[in-house]
Amino acid sequence: MRSLSYLFVLIASFTLFSFQCKKAQLAIHPYIRPAPTLPPHWGSSQPGQLGALERAFLLGDKKRLEKAKLKIYKELNLLHLFTPSGLHFYPFAQLFSFFLNPHWLTPLYFLIFILLQWLPGFWALKRILLLKSLYEFFQCTPFRFHYSQVFFLAFSIDFLWGTYREMPLSFCYSFLFLGSLVCCQNKREVYFALIIAQLLSLAIFQKPVYFFSLLLNLPLSLLFSSIFPLLFFNFWLPIFSFQQSLNQYFILAFDTLVQWIYQTTTLPPPIWVSPLFVFSFILVFNLRSNFLVLALCLYPNTIQEISLHLFKHKTLYKYISI
Repeated sequence: MRSLSYLFVLIASFTLFSFQCKKAQLAIHPYIRPAPTLPPHWGSSQPGQLGALERAFLLGDKKRLEKAKLKIYKELNLLHLFTPSGLHFYPFAQLFSFFLNPHWLTPLYFLIFILLQWLPGFWALKRILLLKSLYEFFQCTPFRFHYSQVFFLAFSIDFLWGTYREMPLSFCYSFLFLGSLVCCQNKREVYFALIIAQLLSLAIFQKPVYFFSLLLNLPLSLLFSSIFPLLFFNFWLPIFSFQQSLNQYFILAFDTLVQWIYQTTTLPPPIWVSPLFVFSFILVFNLRSNFLVLALCLYPNTIQEISLHLFKHKTLYKYISI
């Protein structure tokens, strides 16, 4: 990994999350806004919870999901599937790169980014489109910046644009996970980086860590990403009658798999980790980097005194859009 950039991503993410936790302790949330309301006619033709899942997967609307269903995805760290983001956009980006001339990618991504500005929410998706637009633009210039450099530029623009003020936790999660990915120098490091990002976010919010669900999170996310284009086209372009049944089959099969994994992987007792443990873990596996030693000095003793009861309160989750 690019050690210095990766260290900065972890430090900045830890600082941003901790700042939000302290605001929660003081019960002052001037920057947290209610989740935006999507047009009601963007409904689902699927019955019951299948329709609620379809709407959550495609539109990020979790309001119709039952609490028990939401709990399963939350404890498996799969809530990001309910937020249109880079995971949802990745298969489309692969298709665009395969079929289109590279010179067309910049205007295409920028056009989609502009069109999304008319829709409420979709913060994570807008960030990834801004990042892709800037990256493809610089690839057509003599500069040819690395992805990590474009990442910091894109998030600086996004911060100045005001999205952190609108949805701070969405900004924090995007910064942590996207930043961890762009700092990887090869595909072998991606899995490790995503596990570290999960551990850090769970440690900050003092959530339990289930070992097997932590390992299976990425395979489940990739499986969902592979079927998402079919769900997308069947939802928005229902040309044939069998498309609704196809969506119902895919959603039911995926949800059944998630429930089976939940019943299987949550049997061992969970553990709780601290940010200090996460930084120490990184240090052990990155002994070549002296910069990561500085991470051990970043863990403030006062973090244990931060009360997170507002974040755990059931009424707060409807205000959080990852």
